[in-house]
Amino acid sequence: AREKVDEAISHYREALRLKPDYGEAHNNLGIRLARQGHLEEAITHFHAAIEANPASPSARNNLANALREGGRRMEAIPSYREALRLSPNYVEARSNLAATLADERRFDESIKEYLEALRLKPDYAVAHTGLGLALANSGKPAEAIVHFKEALRLNPGDGTARQALGIVQQQVARPR
Repeated sequence: AREKVDEAISHYREALRLKPDYGEAHNNLGIRLARQGHLEEAITHFHAAIEANPASPSARNNLANALREGGRRMEAIPSYREALRLSPNYVEARSNLAATLADERRFDESIKEYLEALRLKPDYAVAHTGLGLALANSGKPAEAIVHFKEALRLNPGDGTARQALGIVQQQVARPR
């Protein structure tokens, strides 16, 4: 919490030296390593966390995030789906899955997942932005505008939503 990441990593490594099958320490160490860009090592720790606690939706979501970040989106999708099988109301995992599907240009699936995330958590600005992007890429600019505006209402500092809203509004305003 104090951003003493190197110190935290050292403590997680010591905890794992003392108890190598400590799933939560593997998961937390993986998070810190991924944030520092050490994705392959993070992935190894997320796998260890899952091995220690196969019912951990968090470890599966974190594994999928690291895979996606490393450009391995097709490997990430099943891990997100497994996190959601274990915890169907895990909004962040659902939104992450939706974003990954959009990355793969699977916009219909992405839109479905974003809508479910928003059903579960209507004030989730990240999902509104992602849904707006998926809708815009699906040729539904008017619907996208609604979600970009809601994202900005919820999070006025969302630069992605602000930029996308401007672009989509220009596209809609152009005569054909």
